[in-house]
Amino acid sequence: MLKNIINTLKMIGAMLHFQKKLMPAELMQLYSGSEQGSAYVAAPLLRRNSWIDSFYARLTDIRILFSNLFQILHNIGQLRIYTKGRLIDTRDIQDKISQQMQTTMRKFAEENRTLEKDNTFLKNVIQQERNYAQMLIRLNNATQNLFTITDRKVLLRTVTTSLCEDLNFTSAVLWVYDKSEQRLIPISWANVSHEMLQRLSISLDKRPYSDLITHRKSYFLVDDTEIPDQTDNSALQHIHELSRVLESPVIFLIPIVSLHNPKNMVENFNGEVETSAILMVGKQETTRLMESKEILQRYAYSAGLTLGNVDIYNYLHENYRSLKQQAITDGLTGLYNRRFFNEELEREMQRSYRHFLRMSLILLDVDHFKKYNDSNGHQAGDEVLKKVAAILREQTRVCDLECRYGGEEFALILPETNKEQALVIAEKLRHTVETTYFEHQEKQPLGNLTVSMGVATFPDDSIQIKELIEKADKGLYKAKELGRNVVVAAE
Repeated sequence: MLKNIINTLKMIGAMLHFQKKLMPAELMQLYSGSEQGSAYVAAPLLRRNSWIDSFYARLTDIRILFSNLFQILHNIGQLRIYTKGRLIDTRDIQDKISQQMQTTMRKFAEENRTLEKDNTFLKNVIQQERNYAQMLIRLNNATQNLFTITDRKVLLRTVTTSLCEDLNFTSAVLWVYDKSEQRLIPISWANVSHEMLQRLSISLDKRPYSDLITHRKSYFLVDDTEIPDQTDNSALQHIHELSRVLESPVIFLIPIVSLHNPKNMVENFNGEVETSAILMVGKQETTRLMESKEILQRYAYSAGLTLGNVDIYNYLHENYRSLKQQAITDGLTGLYNRRFFNEELEREMQRSYRHFLRMSLILLDVDHFKKYNDSNGHQAGDEVLKKVAAILREQTRVCDLECRYGGEEFALILPETNKEQALVIAEKLRHTVETTYFEHQEKQPLGNLTVSMGVATFPDDSIQIKELIEKADKGLYKAKELGRNVVVAAE
């Protein structure tokens, strides 16, 4: 069958020689190619003579015939092409094409592996950058939380716990530098054994601690001598001990300075600022250490800034409380002064008026105090006033207000107290003073030191502040007229 097909091809080729104007070499050019498994024959390359136009349709049919024949032969598996007087087996062509395809596929595979490596590297870089961005977000949240704290103890505790809980470090210790004793004191820690921490030996006259204290230089130490980026070789003898205490192969040492607190910023002879605290942080991973160090330095800066703000806040708050206390307190007796008495009396009368309550006022005067003061000296007189003030504090209720009204006079505001109750309280005070021993009391006209008191009640005696005080004062003077050492109610 194959032989018959080949002969048919030769007959078809002979049909093309009927025109004498055609040159044999230009009769036909056949070439083979594959497109989706099919074989085809190229259109004849003929000279543009007049006869070619008339036979163009026939030649097209011949080309289609050739294509179909080659398809049949290809399916049979033994396609032979007659070209330039010799037969070519298509299997040789297929072998060459197969070899070229295999070479091309190997190149593609190699390039694909290279692209996969590059792609994996880029994915790792992107993931690392995402992790770093997330770390910066957590850092911002942690520092914002620090800025809201106003209590120093809470702040120091939060500095270490936040490093482990919010920033995912393994452990942390905050050391405070005691300049007077030249040592570091652990004041706050997280995920660290306090017992092991107490056994940790730190020498401030050696690096890295000398640089931390004096120059505020940050360090990271790695418990692996094979790592080429080892920061400080002089610290290797100490790093293993730190690693065991913090249970981490990487140790960061970050200085903290309270920027706004002059008490924690000490200038040495070089004019450099010393550290007030050291942050010691442990980390398990030994990668991206410089980024971790940068994160910790930013965190330490925020912690130092917040610590300074808290110190200033507490300092000003304490001064404000002290000044406020001084402004409303008598310096000698410790009782409230007359200005505060006037403010509280008005406030208490308004409260009693709103709630339909009674309140009482007691004015008290030390009998023959001028004689005692002149006979025994002002220091002895001051001691008497202090002792009387102590009796008033001890014998009254928590809600009562004791004041030094002026000189040897005292005043008591008794909320929610009627006149009968006030007289009982006054009599109790008078008796306590009379039975208390005072130095040099035997020189007094009555043989001991006594007090006289006047009592007035709101609203029974008056609803006006000034008038209520006058009523109590009149009772006091009447007590003196009655021979002193008595209690008299306002009329």
